[in-house]
Amino acid sequence: DNSPAGAALAKAQSSSSRPSVRVHITGDRNVNVGGTDVHMKQLESALTTATDKWGRDFVVDLKCDDATPMKTLVAVHDALKNINVLRVSYRSDVGTALPLVLPSTRMEELAKKMKKDDLLDLLITGSGRVESGGRNVPVEQIDKLVEKRLSENDHLVVKISFEGDAKYGDFVRVLDRTKKGGAPRIMVGGAQE
Repeated sequence: DNSPAGAALAKAQSSSSRPSVRVHITGDRNVNVGGTDVHMKQLESALTTATDKWGRDFVVDLKCDDATPMKTLVAVHDALKNINVLRVSYRSDVGTALPLVLPSTRMEELAKKMKKDDLLDLLITGSGRVESGGRNVPVEQIDKLVEKRLSENDHLVVKISFEGDAKYGDFVRVLDRTKKGGAPRIMVGGAQE
């Protein structure tokens, strides 16, 4: 297959227990899938080729430049959900892998119905500030907030949402601090306007 999708699949990398497809997005919306440049609208096609080979049993190894707008990441999430691929490993510039499962539409609906005490909402603003319940939370204190809330409720789900113009680098820092705080359940919410 000489298509961009076929070339991307041919260059797909394998991870420790599941095959993975590397996706790299730069701030200007350039997309590289498995070493092949594709247009954003070809992303779903390139990933569909991977599902044809492995079913849904693969991981998207996603790396974005720090300046990539989160609205671009939302477009990637939508493409993944459209083909029922929900396993994503986020990579930062320092190489940290943060594996997550994207929430299904059903899970997002259930989250809306969760009791307030069972959910910790973190919102990343376009300026990089983090808010929870309308209050500013310094990024370096997110792990302490998560630890405190977990000590009060061991069923806690942390939901990280963001404004569309928030940057990927801020998202990775918040995600890293959330995991450092011991959050066993993290949900990536959609863009807030």
